[in-house]
Amino acid sequence: MYTFLLDGRTLYYPGDELCTLTGDPVVKLAIGQAGSCEMTIPPTNPLYNSVQLRKSMLTVMRGDAEIFCGEVREATKDRNNCLKVYAVGELAFLQDGIQPQHYYGDVTPTSFLQSVLAEHNDCVEARKQFTAGLVTVTSGWDQSLKVTDHNSTLEALREQLIGNLGGCFRIRKANGTRYLDYVTLSDYGSANAQGINFGGNLLDYSETLTASDIVTCIIPLGARTDSQGDFETRIDIKSVNNNLGYLTASQNVLNRFGYIWKVVTFDDLESPADIKVAGQDWLTEAQYETLRLKVTAVDLSLLDADMDAMNLGDRIPCKAEPYGLNMTLPIIEQTIHPLAPQKDTIVLSATLKNSQPTISDQV
Repeated sequence: MYTFLLDGRTLYYPGDELCTLTGDPVVKLAIGQAGSCEMTIPPTNPLYNSVQLRKSMLTVMRGDAEIFCGEVREATKDRNNCLKVYAVGELAFLQDGIQPQHYYGDVTPTSFLQSVLAEHNDCVEARKQFTAGLVTVTSGWDQSLKVTDHNSTLEALREQLIGNLGGCFRIRKANGTRYLDYVTLSDYGSANAQGINFGGNLLDYSETLTASDIVTCIIPLGARTDSQGDFETRIDIKSVNNNLGYLTASQNVLNRFGYIWKVVTFDDLESPADIKVAGQDWLTEAQYETLRLKVTAVDLSLLDADMDAMNLGDRIPCKAEPYGLNMTLPIIEQTIHPLAPQKDTIVLSATLKNSQPTISDQV
């Protein structure tokens, strides 16, 4: 069940005769982005005249969990005098603060995040402030790149942290405090047992992987054992695979795509059994690492309270037998239709695009 709050007051509650919305409200969420919410408020709603631009805060709740909180940026009336409202998520507050020209020297990612947020908090009102939270991205830190130069807080953090180390920002709230975490994609959400399955809760499916990218048969090889002239010898899997040096996808996949071969080398493996396992994993997981999977899927938690709800960053088991796909992918984008959940879509991918949106993209 979804509810909407405007500055802490009930704007929409299912079944209420006055606290209603018209049309199809939409919440859009993406890892590392502010997200947005669009809705239409009828004149009969008690809070119709309470919307204040750049001040009112809109919150969307799913049960007891907050899935969106942001500031109202646009409010326009249509021909029926209904108020169309557009709100941008709290991450956008980091665009309202400016960082001074400063070279931070020899500091860790945690210290840099703390220092930049301290500068940000000094120049914005309390409702736009953040507390530095968890930092799990640490590898590859370049001590010479910690500079701010009259750019916004968000630009400074994206340039110095995400631009150099990857990772993503996550807003987390606890005990009335808004934290900004800087975490790896694998640390963003939690394991979700619900799953995406053909013939189950999957309603529609599209993906960026083309048939030209798919491999159905591989020859897995391990560490180098010897060189003979122009040839090198590597450990194979014949001793543990009925004297066959190759692995194939399922018969259904072979029937669909045919025999498409590739040699896959695992330089650090010396056990034929380990090489075989790694090869099988490659066929069903590794070759799909660049896959961007967009699905229209029913969130079964709306029907069964005991099921895990699908949340941004959650790692979802995905099975697509026609492609031989069997791997776990995190949700990197969600489009939620609270009044029409059959329209909900999610995007799953093992990689994030670290391009920095322009201001017109509403961060």
